Amino acid sequence: MKKLKDLDLDLVISFSILCSLLSAVTLGILTVVITFHSFVFGYTVMYTIIYFLFYLLFASTIQIMLSLKPKKFYIPYLLVYVVGALVASAIVFFLMDDVGNPFIMTSYYVISGSAAIIFWLFDSIILQGEIDN
Repeated sequence: MKKLKDLDLDLVISFSILCSLLSAVTLGILTVVITFHSFVFGYTVMYTIIYFLFYLLFASTIQIMLSLKPKKFYIPYLLVYVVGALVASAIVFFLMDDVGNPFIMTSYYVISGSAAIIFWLFDSIILQGEIDN
């Protein structure tokens, strides 16, 4: 098993930021298109910034720990990202006014699942693939 000191931490952090950015842009576009039924640039930028901050805070931390055992398209890693996305989404929904209970809202599960799958795909393609080589 690799140790964190054995990894090129600068490389891991760089790829983690790239994964977070690409995931945030993808999820931002998806959210805007589903919500507004068209592409609205201003809202896409707003959602992308918010998603990017949450990806950096939650997903990147998990991603760095998972890169100790790099595996592409590893389903248990997806499940870890799903749990992280559920927690992060719950925090966002609870911070929003007039939302109510997020656990009974379909959008909570759609956003959480989408966020996890998108990040897992970029993680598998970009970071896990690079570390594995």
